[in-house]
Amino acid sequence: ITLDRQSGQVEHNRANLLLRRAAAGECEVVATTQLLGEERSFLYLAGSNGFRADENGSPVLPDLLLRLAALLKPVTYIAVPVGSGQRIGLDSDLDGCYDGSEQRAGYDPRNPNSKPPGCR
Repeated sequence: ITLDRQSGQVEHNRANLLLRRAAAGECEVVATTQLLGEERSFLYLAGSNGFRADENGSPVLPDLLLRLAALLKPVTYIAVPVGSGQRIGLDSDLDGCYDGSEQRAGYDPRNPNSKPPGCR
């Protein structure tokens, strides 16, 4: 479901349903948007009702902040199979260095042998 400045209660209820299903362990939820001109991904952390961003060391963002961001740029919430959220939302090559961190440092986030110094 994609939320934007024109989204109403129906769209927000659908996003809430995805988050409830994730909290019940039935799926994981990845959110994507553009921030400051860059494509960003976030993985929902059910216990915190927040999202982990695709950059190592970034704080958990409350869902409310992503919904506020949707007023500026669309935010798409995607249900993914349990166990695949880390790969789809944060670290596509599962090398321990999140995609956003790799991209900003000029490395290939889809190559596990390409990661900036300091990433585990």
